[in-house]
Amino acid sequence: MQRSQSARFSHTLRGSGPLTWIVFYTNKTEDDHFMMNRSTRIGVVAYGSLLTVITALLHLILLGLLIASIRLRTWKASHWLIVQWSISTLSLGLATFPLTVTIESTEKWPLSDYACRGWLIAKVSLQAISMWTLVAITVDKCVYAVQPLSYPKRITGWKIGILSFTSLFFGVLGAVPTMLNMGLEESVLVEVCALRMTKVHALATAGLVYIIPGVGSLLGCVSAVCLFTRARRYPPEQCCHHRSSPCDKDRCWLDVLSNELRLVRHSVCVIASVCAVYVLLWSPFYIFYVWIPFCEGHCLNPIAWCTMRWIGHSAAAVATGFWFMDSSVRQTISALKSSSKGHYAATASEDYSEIDQPFVAKIRSTVTLSGRQSSPLLFSSAAAHQSISSDGSWRNTPPKQNGPSNIRLGISGLGDVKF
Repeated sequence: MQRSQSARFSHTLRGSGPLTWIVFYTNKTEDDHFMMNRSTRIGVVAYGSLLTVITALLHLILLGLLIASIRLRTWKASHWLIVQWSISTLSLGLATFPLTVTIESTEKWPLSDYACRGWLIAKVSLQAISMWTLVAITVDKCVYAVQPLSYPKRITGWKIGILSFTSLFFGVLGAVPTMLNMGLEESVLVEVCALRMTKVHALATAGLVYIIPGVGSLLGCVSAVCLFTRARRYPPEQCCHHRSSPCDKDRCWLDVLSNELRLVRHSVCVIASVCAVYVLLWSPFYIFYVWIPFCEGHCLNPIAWCTMRWIGHSAAAVATGFWFMDSSVRQTISALKSSSKGHYAATASEDYSEIDQPFVAKIRSTVTLSGRQSSPLLFSSAAAHQSISSDGSWRNTPPKQNGPSNIRLGISGLGDVKF
């Protein structure tokens, strides 16, 4: 097959999302059924346009809620990782969807050669940053599961910054195979903004962008869930009297503060759902992506390739929807509703009326851990008139008849928790 024929065949493979730039020259005879018909192109343009609008709206709403949490005092240092994930995913959608739809409809790259090269590098970098940020979020939750009480004191803003910088570093590292491949002669097909890649470059890119961070995020979610489940097995009265190591004491207090822990467990489930959606929706695309170099293009159907690409892109919208079920995000939404009515108070968003207790007391004041603000804690009425001594035992304290509740928990190594 002549080069012009090969280029025409590669033209049908242009719509491959963040990896649209792979071109494999093959001796396969080009038939009409390899070309996407007009109805398929119209469907791609319609779905891509709709997905762009939905993704942009969801991410802008999520970012708005996270920014509002600063004013409403529900902001946490770990929220910055969610902001980073949302910005990278939104940028990927805005950079990829419109131009991909334009190429599908006009059958040519509308910008310059340098813009094409920058577009290819930016897409793979943003995709890698999104995946590696999910790994950073799961690592943060694993640290909380190991030492929940010392977490607000030890995991400060600059440590979250280290996690953020690490994810950005690996995200940029994921684009290195693409940049190296651009140095090869005639590697970029500017007509459709595609990049010819070797087997080594394709496998390296797939590993850095999807396989390693995808497996890492799933393992992190499983580890966090296992740690929370293991901590729940220790009853407070047994744990406090028979365990003395710092890690075991953290597990003890983890059970004592069961209501706060319930919120965090729910947050871990949300993060696990986001990671699972991202990995599952992109898996068909990357399976073919790794397979293509070994079958030399003979295993590829452009229509199936386009379908798998847009299924993967759907993760940007579907995964974002799960963040609105996170306890801290719902807490911000509840605070906004209360603020609009003129009587905002920092409260938890969970309703514990289903607990088998005669009454559940919600402490609505802000919790301060060693001078740092944290989310409010919830205690049952039975525990509302008790305090924790330094040796881990409960002692009764008479309730106040008038005025707001004033509960003081003395916890070794953490300072005082005041309500």
